Amino acid sequence: MFLATTALDETWPAGGPVLFLGEWCKLYASRSRWSALDYVVCPYHWDDREALWRDYHAIVSCYEKYLAALSLELNRLHGTNHSPRYWRILIGPWLSYFIGILFDRFASLKRAATEFNISGTYVLAELGGEAPTDFFEFARDCVTDIWNHYLYGEIIKLTALIPYTEVSRSDRTDAPGAGSIADRMVRGAKYLVRVAEYYGRARRVAAIEPVFFCDTYFSAEQIRSLKSSLGQSGGEFPPGILSISAQIKSNMRESLKMAVSSNEFERVLESLLAKQIPRVYVEGYSRARSLAKTIFPKRVKRVLTANAYAANELFKVWVAEQLESGAALDVVQHGGNIGAAKWEQLEEHQLSICDRFYSWGWTDKSTKVRVASAPKLIGLKDAITGKKSGDVLLVVGSIPRYSYRMFSAPISSQYLAYLDDLLAFMAALNPEVINKTKALHYPDNYGWGVAERFRDAGFDGKVEVCRNFRERLVDASACISTFNTTTFLETLVANIPTLVFWRPEMWELREAAVPYYTRLREVGILHDAPESAAAHLNKWHGRLESWWASQDVQVAREEFCRRFAYCDSAWLKEWSATLSGD
Repeated sequence: MFLATTALDETWPAGGPVLFLGEWCKLYASRSRWSALDYVVCPYHWDDREALWRDYHAIVSCYEKYLAALSLELNRLHGTNHSPRYWRILIGPWLSYFIGILFDRFASLKRAATEFNISGTYVLAELGGEAPTDFFEFARDCVTDIWNHYLYGEIIKLTALIPYTEVSRSDRTDAPGAGSIADRMVRGAKYLVRVAEYYGRARRVAAIEPVFFCDTYFSAEQIRSLKSSLGQSGGEFPPGILSISAQIKSNMRESLKMAVSSNEFERVLESLLAKQIPRVYVEGYSRARSLAKTIFPKRVKRVLTANAYAANELFKVWVAEQLESGAALDVVQHGGNIGAAKWEQLEEHQLSICDRFYSWGWTDKSTKVRVASAPKLIGLKDAITGKKSGDVLLVVGSIPRYSYRMFSAPISSQYLAYLDDLLAFMAALNPEVINKTKALHYPDNYGWGVAERFRDAGFDGKVEVCRNFRERLVDASACISTFNTTTFLETLVANIPTLVFWRPEMWELREAAVPYYTRLREVGILHDAPESAAAHLNKWHGRLESWWASQDVQVAREEFCRRFAYCDSAWLKEWSATLSGD
């Protein structure tokens, strides 16, 4: 069989039996092309969720090992003596993602080579695989077909797992999904203008800024009130990303030596780290440090952020150096699933870099975790009330075709089972209910063809692109959530009738979270199957408010919100006291 690793059909054979490495190869829009082939799809190695759980721990261990090794090398390269925490803040998001992604691609190829008789595969010769500029560019590229074809090709060359032939590529664009993150970011000169405006409004007189706010989820009005309560002026430092362009210097990269591998995967990893580490950590590092000092305050006592820790490279350089000068870093929970998921890569990173972690209600054994009203949820109850006669909104989640980060959720091709459940839910609704139902999907669905699949299943006209979920909720009578993420927390806080369904085996929970989700299940909010959720909606159609207002449902909702979506009406007093303390 001839192996096809991605959806780039120019690398598929003209005829003969084809082995697709995974469902990610089969773009729904290209089904006329692949459906005509004699093909099979290699089973996905992480369909075994116990194996996924074990691999997650192995990946975390590998990450810690190479974080230590790479930190030493970067200190040597740049003539610095920064702490492990410094480098964890700076390179940790990229390194942890990259190792998890590489492990997945490596394991997929290993399984294919072991279980199938593969005659060969094509590797595109012109893909240079140049290191990304920064984490932002890496996160954009790592879910595309071109980048993944390059990575599969590198693994194949380094391991000799599969016979390959290098071929020239045709003139074509990449598959959908490459630019979705970029559309939401502030770039270049416009960002610098906003930074200048921030300093103009702040009118700082203190030599050391007490609390520095950056990308916290507080609204502009909330930030002004909070800073005023702390005796500070101005607003929040503007969120955004300023790219640091730098030419690749082979001599710098070739000097990065990490001879600590103990298995075949780690040998592949070592071969690729020096090639793929973003330029901002190597060639652009000195410029990033210099620019960060120009943009950010000289000294602060405490930094508060919910998002800047990941992709804002200048912020990361600056905050890492502030910490080495005695400042403290407080991280606010980014979104739902954190605190409930059995494993969550972002949560582990956030806890490892911060001095304090502000959760949305949950606690654990870590002394870093403190409960505070969730900035993202404050004011929702009053701002969004819904409409009794409005639409029933089915919210369609979105994940890339290629795995990109590790948390207990459907991964990669498992999204197809998720889509099957959505269509089963729609099919089980009574006609009068389905007439009121709209499926909302994100503008970028990574080539899964969500709208087309709904249309082909007979639900044409029932799907719309969701560009502002909260605005859409204003006219909703109920919301059906299908991901264990922020969406259903928002509707629970707003007290809008909410149903939730997902496969529990795909959304593994930590032990401490189970009782709270069990209670939602007992009162009919949470369902384990689409048919059950549809039956509940059918039963209560026309009187959903009566069920939702019942004491059992409201008590369960309130208990759950206190644990996972906490926001108090006295949030300002609470946060002011928290940030004023030691």
